[in-house]
Amino acid sequence: HVLTADPRWLVLRIRCAAAAMAGRELAEYLARLGESGRLDADALAACHAAVSSANVAFEELEAVTDRLLRSSSPDVRRVALTALVRDAGPSRGWAPERLERLVRLQSDPSPAVSGAALAVFPPREMIDEPKPAA
Repeated sequence: HVLTADPRWLVLRIRCAAAAMAGRELAEYLARLGESGRLDADALAACHAAVSSANVAFEELEAVTDRLLRSSSPDVRRVALTALVRDAGPSRGWAPERLERLVRLQSDPSPAVSGAALAVFPPREMIDEPKPAA
């Protein structure tokens, strides 16, 4: 709480939150920051690092992604993509519910979100049939 008054400490606040909060609580905290318009480039990088961290358990990534996806802030929805990609990582895969979230992000009204989501291409599960060789 001591750091709240000074925006220069926002990155440190995010790092502290990532170390101290469980996944759902962290997602709520990041969403509130984004929805208040406080996230600059450095703070966004800290948010991406926070959801990529081992401090967010794999079991919580679905709930974290869902909370971040519901945000009115495009910056926060972009962080949701980072959480989703981690959730679909090795030995987890692009299950149907993860593919649905990816499609939702790919059609996001914000180019910063949809463009980044379109670069997550192509999960092999999304390919209906092999394309003929050209």
